[in-house]
Amino acid sequence: MDSNLKNNMVTQDTIKVENALVEEIFCFDDTNGNIIISFYVEGEDGVVSIFNLRLNIGRHTVIIDSFGEFMCSCCLKEGMLVNAVFSTAMTRSIPPQSNAYLIIVQKIPQTFDSSNIGRIAYIDEVANQSYVSI
Repeated sequence: MDSNLKNNMVTQDTIKVENALVEEIFCFDDTNGNIIISFYVEGEDGVVSIFNLRLNIGRHTVIIDSFGEFMCSCCLKEGMLVNAVFSTAMTRSIPPQSNAYLIIVQKIPQTFDSSNIGRIAYIDEVANQSYVSI
């Protein structure tokens, strides 16, 4: 992505959050939808607060991956980590809503096989050796 575009997107009327977790996705088509992200902010007193925010995605929202390749709004998935630049104008709803200008996908979630193979019945520790019974 052109670095000038990134620099022009961040102004005094925008907020930038980093490493936000994509919680929910509502994709209407390739360019329109919204996502709910959660992110934390550490206060001056060291207290960490977690916020949820609905980002409205429209045809003017730029979505790219960590390599700078453009993505459509339907390519966003729950569990992704994103950096987001959005408007300071927000609704007072719960969660608040704002218009997204730039979304940069930082990490794509891994899928794991969640099948159970067995259950541990007990662990017997004898003289620095552990025996596990399944």
